Amino acid sequence: MSQTSHEYLYFEIKPRSWRPPVVNLQDLKQKVEMNTITSTCKLSEELGPSKDTIYRALHNLQKTRKNSREVPYELTPQQTNQ
Repeated sequence: MSQTSHEYLYFEIKPRSWRPPVVNLQDLKQKVEMNTITSTCKLSEELGPSKDTIYRALHNLQKTRKNSREVPYELTPQQTNQ
């Protein structure tokens, strides 16, 4: 007669610990409002966290990425001749 032993593994489910946001959202919002033509890399260098963390924080602040260029209000003489 062979005895079979049933071994059961029990796992305790613990709530996951989440890390608090590393970025101070008020500082980030203030920096973006002061200089709207900035990049996540520049903000990362100034504030410390990675550019991906900055990107997620900007998304949480509902700030959108726009490709902005300086557009002159008046045409230059060269542009008017074209």
